[in-house]
Amino acid sequence: MFLVVAVGLAGVAGVLGAQPGLGALVGAGAGEAGGGPAGRGADGRSPVSWAGPWLSELAYLPGTASGVVSRARDDPRGVREHADISASGARMDRWQDLIALVNARLEAARPSERGVFAAGVAERLMGWHEALPEDEQAAFTLGLRPLLNSVWEGVLGDPEVYTAVNRGLAEYMLSDYCHNDRLVGPDDAYEPAAGATLNAAYAYLFGCTDFAVWASRRAIDDQHLEYLAGAGLEDGDLLDTDKALIDELKRRLRDLDLIAARSTELRHARFGLPILTSVRLRVELRTPLSRRG
Repeated sequence: MFLVVAVGLAGVAGVLGAQPGLGALVGAGAGEAGGGPAGRGADGRSPVSWAGPWLSELAYLPGTASGVVSRARDDPRGVREHADISASGARMDRWQDLIALVNARLEAARPSERGVFAAGVAERLMGWHEALPEDEQAAFTLGLRPLLNSVWEGVLGDPEVYTAVNRGLAEYMLSDYCHNDRLVGPDDAYEPAAGATLNAAYAYLFGCTDFAVWASRRAIDDQHLEYLAGAGLEDGDLLDTDKALIDELKRRLRDLDLIAARSTELRHARFGLPILTSVRLRVELRTPLSRRG
């Protein structure tokens, strides 16, 4: 078990520690343009792609609207209505402001809340992938389902799965799927559901804001936005991915509110919760957070 933990910690520390600061990379426009809103370039910045799937399609970092981050930090549990936050500078019809607000809420949240949020994003993407025609499904992604199930158990209060999650990530990091050469190496781990699941596992183990943000980022991949935009459309209707993006980001704010309402119970979830509490949280959190649409 010590070896597994050491590999996981060393791998994450090595990847993160060996890279230049995120500010320098984003400021320099490093990396290739990714899918989703990052390609829209409202302020001319590019996303960053380097060193593994949790870092690919790095969360777009637009200039935050005045007061969005500070207000979210003042109200980390999401008590104020979103309209009040909007009055401080964020426009709820602008995806740039919504991304900034979601990211600020994640930064203000407790580590345990970030893990639940990331698991919810990964679950929706995994469910979407599992519903694809068989010839469009990826074996690597489907193989991560047990890892995602373990993450859910962990974030909702079962400490016994910590080793299983650690081992799952260690196996990935020692495999050919974990690499820093996106041009040549296998791209299986860059698939949205796979990337979100790996990020959710890291969010559970380490509680860092970045992993929750990067998991969140996978759900606004172009392919998934097209799926969201196409839900319920009649033949001949045009896809409105801009609306799908805004609706998805607003959904995340509602998810964060739902999670924040159970913050007290989740605070010590990684160390174990009573069985009845965990069972109740599965109903109150896993079920609604997993629901697509």
